[in-house]
Amino acid sequence: MMGRFLLAMAVSMSALAAADGADTTIADTGPDLSSLPLWAPMGPGSITSGLPLDTLTMELPATRLRTDKVLRNQRWIGGGLMLIMGGLSYHFHIKADEAYNRYRRTGDIAEMDRLFEESRRYDRLSGWTFAGAEAGLALIAISFARAL
Repeated sequence: MMGRFLLAMAVSMSALAAADGADTTIADTGPDLSSLPLWAPMGPGSITSGLPLDTLTMELPATRLRTDKVLRNQRWIGGGLMLIMGGLSYHFHIKADEAYNRYRRTGDIAEMDRLFEESRRYDRLSGWTFAGAEAGLALIAISFARAL
């Protein structure tokens, strides 16, 4: 589908250029690379040497991605933090629900106060550990953003 679209665009653009009387041949001096974006590597041995490529389908070499030891460690730390804190958050959530259910079933006022405070404490712990899991996810996302 995309190939047909690109072919139709190329044919229509060449037909428009021919109708305008523009020269569509490549000069002997090489392709004009001034229209390429600034991030495109230029020069011998790069992807822009030779005939100009379509900048929409241009791929950067895989060696441009940084995968040094710092980023790998950051990803492992972020993944570990996310798993451990996510598990703790779930554990504290279950404990808070159990304490709240016992609070609702009891009839003793002193026991109700103690169980309600226990459920609030577990809820706070669950929230803080969930924030830690989100911090781990942010570490992973930042490590991939820094790799570019």
